[in-house]
Amino acid sequence: MRASGVTNKNTAATNGWRLLRNPEIQRAIQAGTRRHLQSRELSAARVLEELRRLAFLDVADLFDEQGHLKKLKDMPPEARAAIAGLEVARANFDRTDGKRSDEWLHKIKLSPKVNALELQAKHFKLLDRAAENEHGDFEKFVARINRARQRLADEKQRRR
Repeated sequence: MRASGVTNKNTAATNGWRLLRNPEIQRAIQAGTRRHLQSRELSAARVLEELRRLAFLDVADLFDEQGHLKKLKDMPPEARAAIAGLEVARANFDRTDGKRSDEWLHKIKLSPKVNALELQAKHFKLLDRAAENEHGDFEKFVARINRARQRLADEKQRRR
């Protein structure tokens, strides 16, 4: 036996598993997790709000009336939250126009809306309901086929 009181890794794993089942330790872990999340202003509501921002972004919020990209500070928070990457380049893109002035090119990468929508749908169990409906319709279809088969079998039986 070692001085630390742990004889081997198996004993440590067994003791860890046993301790994690202790209600007092579970409460302490949950309290620590809550404190950790609160200190970072994380909550289920905040996560859902961020997913909502990504899922329902109107890309028009990024541009002004003339179709020019707005300055970041002028964009609504929902639009800024959806930006995953931004590149700005300055160059003379059309050298044939005779102008020597440089133009700005902005490349914006937005967070994927489909992923955010899928996560929202999963949270609200919309996908489960759709699967249940499809499964339920399939079961109704199979039941109709079985009833039709039974009627045919009954009809054959009567003819004999």
